[in-house]
Amino acid sequence: MWNPFSIFKSAAIWIGRTLKAAFTSDTAKAVALAGVAILKDEVGKLALTAVLQVKDLTVGGAAKRVAAFDILKAAAQRTGKDVPDRLLNLAIEFAVGQLKGDFGEQ
Repeated sequence: MWNPFSIFKSAAIWIGRTLKAAFTSDTAKAVALAGVAILKDEVGKLALTAVLQVKDLTVGGAAKRVAAFDILKAAAQRTGKDVPDRLLNLAIEFAVGQLKGDFGEQ
C-alpha cells in the first residue's frame, strides 16, 4: 500500500531539490540565508515552535500542516502581528527545512 510522505517532509524535499535544480549555488545560498533570517524574526520563531508542536502528531501530513498554520496564525495575532497567510506558510516551510537539515542551525 502506498504511504504518502507527510506534507512537511515533502515540502522540505521539494525546497531542497528546487533550490539545487533552479538556482545557482550562490542563489540557493542566498535563499537559505533568507530562510535563516526569517527564522530569527519573531514570526519565524513562532513558526518553528508551531512546527515542533505538530511534528509528532499521529495524523496525516495535511492535517499537521493545517494545525501548524492555525497555531502560528493565532500566535501571530496574539503578538499583534497582521501577517498575510502566504508569509505564514513561507515561515512554516522554512521552519520545516531547518528541522530537516536543509539549512540553518539544527
